[in-house]
Amino acid sequence: MPCCAHCNSPVPADGNFCLHCGKPLTPAAVIPSLKADLRFDLTNPHAVEFASEHAAESTPNLAEESRQAIRLVVTRAFVEGGHPYQQAREIVKHLRLAPEEEKLVEAERARLECKRYKGERLSRALDRFAGGLLRERARMIARTETIRSSNMGQLILWHEAVKRGLLDPQVTTRIWIASGDPRTCADCMA
Repeated sequence: MPCCAHCNSPVPADGNFCLHCGKPLTPAAVIPSLKADLRFDLTNPHAVEFASEHAAESTPNLAEESRQAIRLVVTRAFVEGGHPYQQAREIVKHLRLAPEEEKLVEAERARLECKRYKGERLSRALDRFAGGLLRERARMIARTETIRSSNMGQLILWHEAVKRGLLDPQVTTRIWIASGDPRTCADCMA
């Protein structure tokens, strides 16, 4: 049954005024009823599929088996639920230091040696430093791949809705939504 565009109440097919709010029912003031089988819920099957096929494909300095492990972790999080930081704790097990990170560890070694760190103390400090770099990289991968898969899955849903005639691309607009947290750049906030 069609609905009033003003108050969203069902309206009779032959009515001139909405029985609930009393406003006139011009063609523009009536929302036709739609029967759609598209689902817009938390488990987007297109996002799951995208994650299983593409997660970590553009992440540099990864062995193929690490990429596959990351795909599995991200896909499992979509299906079972899981925060990116939970994913990161699994992802870090599959990472090795990238060349840039190895240079940072060597610079930290030089800094610590100037402070007279030696032996086991130096080794423990460098392990902590390298572990921190790997944990941060794992968090970045988890956040990036979760958002990327989610966005691509949503985009596929929108395209599907257009193909089925449920969305008119001539009148549908996109709105950029920025999180507004400290990592959000000025361009995204504008």
